[in-house]
Amino acid sequence: MISKILGPVPATLAATVLASLVAASPPWATLAMVVGLFGGTLLAAIGILRWLGGPGSLTRHRAVPVVLAAEVLALVAGWLMGLPSEVIRAFIAFFVVGLVTRVGARANISAHCLFFGTLTGLLLGWIPIAGMCALALLMALAAARVALRQHTAPQALWGGLGGIAIGALAAAVFA
Repeated sequence: MISKILGPVPATLAATVLASLVAASPPWATLAMVVGLFGGTLLAAIGILRWLGGPGSLTRHRAVPVVLAAEVLALVAGWLMGLPSEVIRAFIAFFVVGLVTRVGARANISAHCLFFGTLTGLLLGWIPIAGMCALALLMALAAARVALRQHTAPQALWGGLGGIAIGALAAAVFA
């Protein structure tokens, strides 16, 4: 269950919302725009994919490109609508996270831990208290992936550590 809750889509949406709350003043209008843009484009992309392909057409391997496409559409729409630059930088950083996850899924490491580790690294750099909470969730996610026998402990560990390093680098670049 924790593996699904902390999967790429919910984690990206939650981190984007958190970044929006911290970056914007007053935060509620920006938050509504971010949730509407990202959630709307994501749901539209998934809906179109399922409509074209029928039931069961949205596999895990197709989900990440759909999320990335939704992020690009939301980023462009948000930029055109005048979202604050901090939120635009967060969108770009999360897009980079998605690309890293797509590449990491090809390696023999946990893509879930790589993805969530990257978000953890971003949050540690931007909002340290949220990053510490994310670190605890990352450890729970890694334990869940090992308990589900989806990965070995070293695969989960390297995914998480690699993700944190990438996220910390992205946080420094997009600060």
